[in-house]
Amino acid sequence: MKRAAIVTALCGALISLTLACGQQPADVVRAYEEAYNKGDLDGLMSLYAEDARFRVAGLFDLQGREALRGLAEYDQALHTKLEFSQMEIRGDTVICQVKETNDWIETADIGELYHQGAVVVRRGRISAIDATLTPETDRAFRRIMMPLMEWARTDRPGELSELMPQGEFIYNAENAGKNLSLLREFKQNLHRQAIRPAWKKLGD
Repeated sequence: MKRAAIVTALCGALISLTLACGQQPADVVRAYEEAYNKGDLDGLMSLYAEDARFRVAGLFDLQGREALRGLAEYDQALHTKLEFSQMEIRGDTVICQVKETNDWIETADIGELYHQGAVVVRRGRISAIDATLTPETDRAFRRIMMPLMEWARTDRPGELSELMPQGEFIYNAENAGKNLSLLREFKQNLHRQAIRPAWKKLGD
C-alpha cells in the first residue's frame, strides 16, 4: 500500500510537470497575475524557475527564489495588485504593459505605476522578468522619492540604514511596513510645515 501511494504521488508529480512544460507563455503570465492578486505566495513561487531573475530598471535587480520570495512578501504586505495588458507573444517571451497599485503607491498619491515588461517563460516557468517604468510613471515616482530620500538621510538616518544596509534596499514583509511608515511620517512633516507636495497623480 505504501509503495502504491509513492507511485501515485510520483505519477501525479510527473503529470503536473508535463502540464507545466506544455503551458503557453501567456498562460503562465496569467497564472502569475492571478497568484499575485490573490496573495498566493506558494503558488506564485511555484511559477518561478530556480534561478529566475527579476529586474526593474533603476530600482532593483534580484535573482533566485529566495530573493524573489522576499520581494513577493514585501508586495503582499503592501497589498500589491498587478494588471497585465497589451500582451504580445514573441517566442518564449511575453511583452506587456503592467499596472501596479499598492498601499505605498496610494499613500504616495501617485495612484498607480505603469511598467513596460518582458516576461521570459521556459519549460512552463518564469526565468526572467525585465521591466521599465514608463516615462510618465518614472517622473511621478522620482518626484516623491528624491525629496523622501533627502529627508530620510537627514531626519531618519537610523530607519533608512535599516531599510538599506550597505545602500541596497532589502525586500521583505517587515521592510514593507517600515517603508510605508517612513512615507507617512514624511507626508505628515510636509503637512506640518504647510509645504505642498511636488508630486501629482498620473494624469493630473
